[in-house]
Amino acid sequence: MLRLPKGVRRLFDMESIGSPSDDDVRTELDFHLEMRTRDLVEQGLAPDEAREEARRLFGDTARIGGALSRTARHSDPKRRALSWLYDIRRDIGFAFRMLARSPGYAAVAVLTLGLGIGANTVVFTLVDGVLMSALPYQDADRLVTLWSTNPSRGLFTRSPVSYPDFRDWRSQTAGFEGMAVLYGHGTVLNESEGPAPIVVAAVSGDYFDVLKARTVLGLPFTHSDVAANAQVAVLKYGTWQRRFGGDPGIIGQTITLEGVSYTVMGVTDRGRDFPAWGEMWIPLTPEIVRSQNLEHRGQRIDTWVLARLRPGIDSVAAVAELQTVADRLAIAYPETNTDWSALVAPLRQIVIDPFGRNATMPRTLILLNGAVALVLLIACANVANLSLARVLQRRREFAVRTALGAGRWRLVRQLLTESLMVSAAGAVFGVIVARWGISFIMARGPALPRDAEIGIDVRVLVFTAGLVAMTTLLFGILPALRSAGARFIDLRSGARGSVGRHSGKRIQSVLVASQVGLALLLLIGAGLLIESLRNLQDVDPGFNTRNLLVLRAQAPSPPYSTDEQLIDLHQRLEQAAERVPGVIGAATANHAPGGGMVISPLQTADLDTTISVAYRTVSPDYIETMGISVLEGRGLARQDMAPWNGALLVNERLAGLLDNPLGKRVTVFKQKPGADFGEPQAGVIVGVVGDVRGSLAQRSSRYTVYLPFTENPWQNGTLVVRTDASVRNTTALVREALLKVDPRLPLAGLWTMEAQMRGSLAQQRFAVLLMGSFAGAALSLAALGVYGVLAYVVRQRAREISVRMALGARRLDVVRLVVRRAMIVVGIGALAGLGAGVALTRLMSSLLFGVSATDPTTFIAVTGVLFSVAFVASYLPARRAASLDPMQLLREE
Repeated sequence: MLRLPKGVRRLFDMESIGSPSDDDVRTELDFHLEMRTRDLVEQGLAPDEAREEARRLFGDTARIGGALSRTARHSDPKRRALSWLYDIRRDIGFAFRMLARSPGYAAVAVLTLGLGIGANTVVFTLVDGVLMSALPYQDADRLVTLWSTNPSRGLFTRSPVSYPDFRDWRSQTAGFEGMAVLYGHGTVLNESEGPAPIVVAAVSGDYFDVLKARTVLGLPFTHSDVAANAQVAVLKYGTWQRRFGGDPGIIGQTITLEGVSYTVMGVTDRGRDFPAWGEMWIPLTPEIVRSQNLEHRGQRIDTWVLARLRPGIDSVAAVAELQTVADRLAIAYPETNTDWSALVAPLRQIVIDPFGRNATMPRTLILLNGAVALVLLIACANVANLSLARVLQRRREFAVRTALGAGRWRLVRQLLTESLMVSAAGAVFGVIVARWGISFIMARGPALPRDAEIGIDVRVLVFTAGLVAMTTLLFGILPALRSAGARFIDLRSGARGSVGRHSGKRIQSVLVASQVGLALLLLIGAGLLIESLRNLQDVDPGFNTRNLLVLRAQAPSPPYSTDEQLIDLHQRLEQAAERVPGVIGAATANHAPGGGMVISPLQTADLDTTISVAYRTVSPDYIETMGISVLEGRGLARQDMAPWNGALLVNERLAGLLDNPLGKRVTVFKQKPGADFGEPQAGVIVGVVGDVRGSLAQRSSRYTVYLPFTENPWQNGTLVVRTDASVRNTTALVREALLKVDPRLPLAGLWTMEAQMRGSLAQQRFAVLLMGSFAGAALSLAALGVYGVLAYVVRQRAREISVRMALGARRLDVVRLVVRRAMIVVGIGALAGLGAGVALTRLMSSLLFGVSATDPTTFIAVTGVLFSVAFVASYLPARRAASLDPMQLLREE
C-alpha cells in the first residue's frame, strides 16, 4: 500500500489540512518534493524529468492517502457519526478563524446581509401580523360577520343589519352556534380632567360567548347580566392603559357615561379588541335601543352582527339559510326589506378592512414584501461577489488541500460553513434592525389593523432562520463550487493570477448586472409611487383647505336632548367662534370631509331606481366657509332653515344624472339615529355645488345631498372655522371661546383641515417611504457591487495596466478602459431591469393615481439616476488605476 511521507501524514491529522497556513503547507510540500526529486536523480533520471515525475507521483500519493484516510475513518457507523460531529466542529472553528483573518470582508458581508434580512423581517412581521396569522380567538376560522346588501342602492358592497332583522336572523336560523349584535354609541366619559367624547360598543349579552374572548382582569358580562339590566362595562386593554394607567384595581370601580354609572367587570387581553373602533363594551340595554330607535327596521347604520358558524357549516350554507329568512322578511316588510339580501364575510376580512374602503392596504403590503425580497437578492449577489473574489484569492490554499487529499465536497462544505456563519451573524444583526424598524413604523407610520398583534414572535424567527438558510445558499454556493475547481497546478501558477481567473470575472460581471437590473426595477417602482403621491397631493379636494379649522363637539345628553337644544348649542358655538379675532367665518355640519358620512336612499322621477347618496346637513354659511363653488342656482340661506322650506343642494356628480336639475324634486330619508330615522324628506334642488372629496386618495366624489342642519341636528356636530392667516394663535383662542359656551362640552380635538387631508394619504406616504428606502438601499448595494468588482479587476490587471502606460497609454485612456467595462455591464443590467419593469409594474397599477404603470418619464429618469451613480462608482477605481506607477510595478515584477 502506498504510504504518505511522514510530514504529509502529520498534515492530514491537523484540521483536515485546513488549519496550517498556506506557507506552512507549501514549505512541507516543497521539502518532500525536493527529497523525492533527489531520489529519482540518483536513480538516473535527468533533473527536469525527475522533478516532473516527483510532482506526478506525489500528487497521486496525496490523493490516494486522503481517500484511504477517509475510508478508514468512516468504515464503522459509530465512528462515522462521531466523525461527522467532529467535522462539523472543525468546520465551524476553521470558519471562525478564516473570517477573523478577513475582518473587512466579514464586517461588510454581515452588515449587507443584516440590512437585507432585517428589512425582510420587518415587512414579513407586518404582513404576518396583519394578513397571515390567525385571529387570537378560539376556532377563529368559524367567526363571521353578517351584513345586508342591496346592489340597486350600491354605494357600498355591504351595509349594516338593522336590529329587528338581526333578531329575526338569530331566531330563525340553525347554522350558527351564536349570533351577537354591536352598536356604535357615541357618548361622553366624565373624567377628572373634564368630559371626554368617546365611542363605545353597545353589545348584546351573548357577544363575549360568541367571540370567546379572554380577559386579563375580571370577567366579561354575560347574557344574564344584560337580561338583568346590569350597568356594567368591559374595558379594552388599550383603554385601560391609556385612560386608567393600567391600574390593576380597576375591577369593581365605576365610570360615568353621560351621567350613568357603569361598574367595570373586566379588561380584555391585548389584541382581542374587536371591533377596532370603540374604547369599551357596555350592554345593549332596552334604554339604548329605544333612545337610538334601533327598533326601526330600516335603520341600517352603526350596527355590526358577529356570528359563529356551527362545525361543518360553511359560509355558502350560512348565506343560503340567511337568504331564506331575508326573502320572508321582504314579503312581510316590503317598505324596508325589498331587494335586501344577506352577506357573510369572514371576521378576518372585516378586521383587516372594517368599512370595505381600504382594499389597497393588503396590496401595498404584498408589494412591499416583493420589493424587500429583491433587496435581499441584491444583498446576496453583492456578498456572493465579495466571496467569489475572496475564493479566487484563496485558490492556492484550495489547490494545496486538493493535492493533500481533500475532496470536492469537503471544500464546498467548508465554504458553505463560512457562508452560514456570515448569514447567522447577519441574521442576529437583522433581528436588531427589525426590532428598531417595527418600533419606528408603529410609532410614526399609519394606523394598521391588528397593530397590537404585530411583533417579532416564533413565526417571525422561523422565517428569519429560513432566510439564513436561503442566503447561505444564494451567496455561498457559487463561490463554494468555484473553490472545488482548484487544481494542483494552481500551486505553481505564481502570484500574478490563477487558473479560472477570466471565468471568475465573467461570473462577477453577471452578478453585478443582476444587481443593477434588480435595483432599477425597485427604482422604477419607487419612482411610480412618488409620482402617484405627488399627483394625489395636487388633487383639488373641491374646497379651500387653507386656514380651515375642524372641531367635533359631542353634546352630552342631558342637557342637550331635544332638537331645539342642539340647534341652540351649535348656533352659540358658531357665534362664539366668529367673535374670536382672526376668524372669518364659522359653520356647522353633521360631518365634514374626511370625518365620515352617512348614507341615504334618494328617489326622483328622473331615475328609474333608488340610488344611495352621502347625506350632509349643514348650516347656511357652510358652503361659503368651506370655499365650495356654487355652480348653478344658489346656496342655502337663513330662510331655508327651520321651518324648512324644502330647499336642498346637490353636488355636480349627482346633478349629472338629472336633466336640468334646478327645480327638480327629490326625496331623501332622515339619517339621524332617533325617533325620526328614515322619515322621507321631499325637497327641491335650488343649487348645484362642486364635488368634494372626503380624502385626497378618493378617486372621485360621492353623490351628495346638502340639507339644512336645523332639519336634522346631530348630537355630535362638526364645526368648521375659517381663519385669517395673518392672525397668530387662532386655534387656542377658538378652543377657549368654545369652552366658555359650556365648560361641560367635550371637544374632540381641534385640528386643521390641511392636516386632515394630509393624514388621508398616510398609507401612500408609508408605501413611498418604505419603497424609496428599499430602492435607495438597492442602488447603494449595486453601486458597491460595481465599485468592488472594478477594484478587484484593477488589482488583478495592475501589471497589464502598467505595461500599457509604459508603452505610452495616457491616464485618460486607462480611465476610459475601466469605466467602459463598467458601463457595458451596467447597460446590460439596465436593459434587463427595464424589461422586467415593463412586465411587472403593471401589477401595481391599482396603487397608482394619475400615472401609467409604464410611464416613460419615470423610466427614463430613474435609469439616468442609476447610470449616474454607476459612473461615480466606476470612476473611483478607474482613477486609482490611472494613478499607478508603471515603473515601480514593473521593477517589482
